[in-house]
Amino acid sequence: MNKSLFSVSLLLLSGGCALTPQKVLINPDVEVLSSSVGQGKTVALMVTDAREDKVLGYRTTRLDKDSIILTDSNVADVVQEKIYEGLQKYGFKVNIVSGDAPLLLKVEIQALQYSTPTGSWTDYIRTLARLKADVKNGTTTYENLYEVVNKNTLLIPPSQDKNQELINKALADVIQNLLNDKKLIDILAK
Repeated sequence: MNKSLFSVSLLLLSGGCALTPQKVLINPDVEVLSSSVGQGKTVALMVTDAREDKVLGYRTTRLDKDSIILTDSNVADVVQEKIYEGLQKYGFKVNIVSGDAPLLLKVEIQALQYSTPTGSWTDYIRTLARLKADVKNGTTTYENLYEVVNKNTLLIPPSQDKNQELINKALADVIQNLLNDKKLIDILAK
């Protein structure tokens, strides 16, 4: 066996044996181009976390405490902040509310998940993010579901930083899809 193949094999074996829980920081990078479509209208924004399980996922299919991925971040607060910033870039004024308003955007976080489909190590990681949006502008309403599933092929077991990057990418993509929904923005701007 040549020296490089032996080193890679040793690295793979050592990376797969000792698992420890991981805590990731939720901070998706969402980019919105500035626009005046909002024309200074005030939008009430409410974001809730409807996920039944706050565990982000496991690095193995055994679902044991040593392979768990968690976060100390309040996912609803992070999503709310990113949508707030995006709406402001579109020219809206945004108020955070917990009730009903004439111009309202309610966003529900339905899923933020990380999984390895087979065994304790696999050749790809699956990340899933799902948001549901309900818009109300007077008597006009609109509802849409946004879902992103990313599959990332990796050659070695991912580090905590890499897992954090993968989870944040899925969340950024789904928030981006919501903010790029022309019908949603048009109803808010109407």
